[in-house]
Amino acid sequence: MGDAALSFMRPVAWWSALLLSSVALSGCAGTPRCTPGAQVDCACGDGARGFQVCAADGTFGACACPDGGQVAGTLELVVGCAGDGCGKSGDLVVTLRDGGVERKESFAAQTLTAPAPLRHTVTAVPSGEWALDVYLDVNRSGGADDGDVVSGEAIPPVVISGTRSTVMVTLDALVVGCAVTQDCALGTVCGGGRCVEDPGGYGTSCVGGSGCAGDGRTMCLGPFVSQGPICTRTCQSNDGCPRPYSCQTTATSSADGGASVVSVCLPLDALGTPCRNHVEQCDPRTAPDFCIDPTHECTRTGEFCLVPSGASWGGCGSGDGCQFASQTGCAPNETCHPAGAFELDNTKATLCLPAGAAQHGAPCAVASDCAPGLTCIPSAGCRAYCTPDAGAQCLGVVAPDGGPTTCAELLIDRLGRPLPAGVSSIPAGVCF
Repeated sequence: MGDAALSFMRPVAWWSALLLSSVALSGCAGTPRCTPGAQVDCACGDGARGFQVCAADGTFGACACPDGGQVAGTLELVVGCAGDGCGKSGDLVVTLRDGGVERKESFAAQTLTAPAPLRHTVTAVPSGEWALDVYLDVNRSGGADDGDVVSGEAIPPVVISGTRSTVMVTLDALVVGCAVTQDCALGTVCGGGRCVEDPGGYGTSCVGGSGCAGDGRTMCLGPFVSQGPICTRTCQSNDGCPRPYSCQTTATSSADGGASVVSVCLPLDALGTPCRNHVEQCDPRTAPDFCIDPTHECTRTGEFCLVPSGASWGGCGSGDGCQFASQTGCAPNETCHPAGAFELDNTKATLCLPAGAAQHGAPCAVASDCAPGLTCIPSAGCRAYCTPDAGAQCLGVVAPDGGPTTCAELLIDRLGRPLPAGVSSIPAGVCF
């Protein structure tokens, strides 16, 4: 093999390339003749050099040659480091993509140091504009994932035109692995198993319902209790929001004066004091205290903690101010409930909620099944609300057998203990 041919070989030992070539020539039918993913140089019909990739079946694909008879070029890559990237060791992975064509090179056992950037060449690259990706595979997993080093900024495409093209890349950011966006910090989203820069601009200021970039899910909302209008995105649960945002439900208006409710990612205090009603990693079916968060966040009289469905945190908001003891202040088809009946953090907050038609003692599944003035105890049916007073009788409410009923404490746990003060701020009972 002459020197001219050797000059086009990839940066591996010459005997390794020769071995691959001999295996490809002498392999038996039905057995792999090359290692899948391996790349070698090849000759094009016009005398130019290209490359071919070993497919999954152990055979080399067609030779990828320069278009239009142009001579292939060489990419000279200069890789520096900054910040968290310096001092890390691993395999340097370089990937070039042009449409459906991909060229990948890996340089083993590289260490990023600030004074001495890494220098590597990729030869026989067909002319064209190539998307370039460079990262240090610290954990040698074969992909840019948790702990690997990448560029904190997008690497611009590189143009190969038959000559030597030099590109400088700085690796300065550690990959943070993720399963959902909640695993990522503000300013990033989860994509491809790692936290990547977010183009939507969470938390950036906006004016007049506009000024937000993004993918159509980004919108300008506000002002809020804690700050002015900000850019945010719709969500279905906390998983879709970066830390420290949470998925919260708020009202929004349209240009025609209409209003709607939307779930979006917001700072914890956007809608008021951050709060939660239940602790995580607890099974409410077995915990004596129903997993209630003992911390009292909604301390203003009349406030309760509103947490969106699927979220862990919410904000303190005002209740409806109805009178629980007298069951007044709500519409005729509503019941005045103490917020504590739903295990909500509150300070003397009451809520007017729709009522149904089921009477005292009738089966029920939720409170809205029961007639006004009643609530649902799933194991005992609809029960009339009352104010507990040392076992006083419930006047005007009779048991299914026609006998009198007694007002029993409602806001207690499975062991008969009162629920936390932040939940049971209004004494409440039901008639049995």
